[in-house]
This record gives sequence, structure tokens and C-alpha cells, in this order.
Amino acid sequence: MSGLTRAGIGVPLALRAADASRYATLRRATVQAPSPGLGTLDGRHASPRFAPLQAHGTGTAHRPGAALAAGLAVAAALSLAACERAQSSPPPLRVAAASSLAGALEELAGAFGDAGGRQVVFGFASSAQLAQQLRAGAPFDAFAAADPRYTDLAIDAGVCERASRRRLGRGALALWSRSGAEAPPTGLAALADPRFRRIAIAHPELAPYGAAAVAALKAVGIWPQVQARIVHGENVRQALQFAAAGEADVAITALSLVIADRQNPWQLVDVALHPPLLQELVVCLGGHAEADARAFAAFIDGEAGRAVLRRHGLLPPGPP
Repeated sequence: MSGLTRAGIGVPLALRAADASRYATLRRATVQAPSPGLGTLDGRHASPRFAPLQAHGTGTAHRPGAALAAGLAVAAALSLAACERAQSSPPPLRVAAASSLAGALEELAGAFGDAGGRQVVFGFASSAQLAQQLRAGAPFDAFAAADPRYTDLAIDAGVCERASRRRLGRGALALWSRSGAEAPPTGLAALADPRFRRIAIAHPELAPYGAAAVAALKAVGIWPQVQARIVHGENVRQALQFAAAGEADVAITALSLVIADRQNPWQLVDVALHPPLLQELVVCLGGHAEADARAFAAFIDGEAGRAVLRRHGLLPPGPP
């Protein structure tokens, strides 16, 4: 698999215009590691936002009294309709998920909704940050991590249920660069060339894919040459965004984030160069939709869900 190469999608990120604009101005993080603070749910990926329902109407009245009466009648009707909708529409399922799983889980959430399941919203971040949020009481209904160590942390803290644990698959690394930039690296060892001045990876203390990237660079014997050129993203998706926005020359990112890319050059990193990247999902106990979280987990673990995971580059999981 180490020889597999292809040219890919401008990143499912592609980049969303808002993301490209934001990350084009982000600081480089080679000197100081980002704080693993608790943070909040990432609103950009948690659509729709948790905001008060607002109703908008139009109409014309010719007398102030008539306008007031009409306005009160419309407001009452809209308030009643809003209450009925609130009663009939349960709040969405909230899932804390490793950034490497973004594309796959978003597709799965859509399919789950089409099959009659509850709407799902996501908080995407590094596995370490999400585990910390859960232990601090964040009200998620499920947790999808890129390393079993972080599901263990949540389970041991009593916020997620051990019996609900499901292994989603094994992740892989990809070496990605922008189309039209300098000649792409021919492999991981080629990053020793000083022309690759900035190499983006997820922070290894926060994200399993960052730790795997460091392990792979050490395995090919070039870590001493590249260590000073590493740019840290808080998660694997941010590392990819750094490279896509020109803040880094290349990114060592998740295969799942670039596997559909047809516009930019990337290549698979040999999975033998780093420890396994085992992705897991557990149901959490601090949310409001435990039964629906179990249904979503079962949907992902079904035949259709497994097909989506494979399409997004997750290898067969093996036993939990």
C-alpha cells in the first residue's frame, strides 16, 4: 500500500471559503504547542447552530391600532407554531468526533436522517480535547475517537458506557500537497529536503494522527532533519487546512480527509511505519438522547454504514 498514489479533491475542505479565509491568517505553531483547553463545540461543523427560533413575517396595516392588533395576532400565531414545532421536533443528537472522521460521519448522519433517525450535529476537534470536554461534563450523546486511549479516558471517568464501545475501523496517514506548488514529495523520506520548509501535522500530544506522523518520520530516519520545520495544527483537519491555505508546504494528514481528492497530489503513508490508528465510538451518559445514540451507533455498524466508512478510507477494524 505504501506505493499507492493519486491526485485528489481540493480537500473536502475544498476549502470551504470561510475555512480558507480563517486559516490563511493563522499563526504558525512550531514554537509553542496549542493549549489543550476545554474549548467549545465547533459551530462551523455543528449546523444548525443552537440558537433561539426566530420567526419572520410580512404584512401591511393602514392604521397604528390595526398594525398593533395584526402584529400581536401574528406574533401569537407564530409563537404557537413554534411551540408545536418544538414539541414535535426533538433536539438533535450531539456527537463529539475526532476531526479525521468528519467526512465519513457527516455522510453517515445524512443517511441516518434519511432512514428516519434523529438529526445529528457534531463537535469536531482532536480526540484529547474532546475527551477532556466530556470529563468536564460536556453534554454529548456519543464520542467517536481516533484512539482507544481516549475512549478509555471517557469510560473510566464514568461519562461513557463501556458496553456500547464499537470499533469503526483503522485509519491511515496520507502525505498531501497543493496542486501547482513545488514538485510534490516522492515519499515521506523526501521531506528531508530543505525545500519543504514547513510540514504540517496534528499536534502529537492532542491528536493520534499527529503522534502517528511523528512515529512515521522517525521510522524513515528523518526526524532530526525535519523536527524544526514542523507546524502543529490542533487537530488533523487543521493541519491539512494549513497546507491548503499555503501556511505549510505539505501536510501529513488523515487518509479519510483526502481519499476523494482529485485535484491535489497525495500518497498513502505505509501503515507499517506507525502504530495502528484505531477509531472507536461509544455512547455517552451525559446527553439527552441515549437511545438515539445507540441507534446511530448500530446504524454505523451495519452494512450500509460500514460501506461508507470503507469509502472514506477506513480499513477493516479487527476485534475491539
